[in-house]
Amino acid sequence: GSTIMTRPGYTMVVDQPGAPFDIDKLMTEFKKQGLVPESNRTSAVNEIFENSNNEIYLDARKHFMSVNTPKLQGICSEAGQAPVALKDLTVSDLSVRGNVAAVSVDDKDLADSKRIVLVYATNALNSDMVFLSEDMRVLKDFGKAPILVECGSFSFKLNNRNAAKLKLYALNTDGSRRFEIPLQKKSETVQASINTASMENGPSIYFELAAE
Repeated sequence: GSTIMTRPGYTMVVDQPGAPFDIDKLMTEFKKQGLVPESNRTSAVNEIFENSNNEIYLDARKHFMSVNTPKLQGICSEAGQAPVALKDLTVSDLSVRGNVAAVSVDDKDLADSKRIVLVYATNALNSDMVFLSEDMRVLKDFGKAPILVECGSFSFKLNNRNAAKLKLYALNTDGSRRFEIPLQKKSETVQASINTASMENGPSIYFELAAE
């Protein structure tokens, strides 16, 4: 617990001594009472946390997070992570740390959607930004335009009932299509490998999967 101490001219929060909060013990009790499923992977000792419906997962030590919902699925990860299989989306071969996510934009689940936006978000900085150290925690100079986006590559596989009709496009930042990217199709799945360093006129961050 904590107490707000009032002093002349200012206030301060003072922690009160007591028994440490034991998340693992609490989760064990939650599972006994049926408040969270037995499959919940939360382990404070290992710095792993998962929400009650298993849709949000965080492994702090590995700098890894996943979101696994019917309409949005994706990961934030360091490079070289083993293939991650979510409900409909599998991500592999991530060459630089970043975020790969697929989101339905026609209000249907990913497995049924006819229009999906795929996002590949890496590090993005202004030109000539200056930091105090390599960890980029303290900024000394905001820099200027243009914005520099780190290039990288990844592979994905998506389960979708419209696979035969889907096409993949790289998008401009305004949502307009730049060019088509070849898709491999098999039954009700599509897959592709994308390397933003190989794109002319700069990398794309957004991609569209559309049934046409």
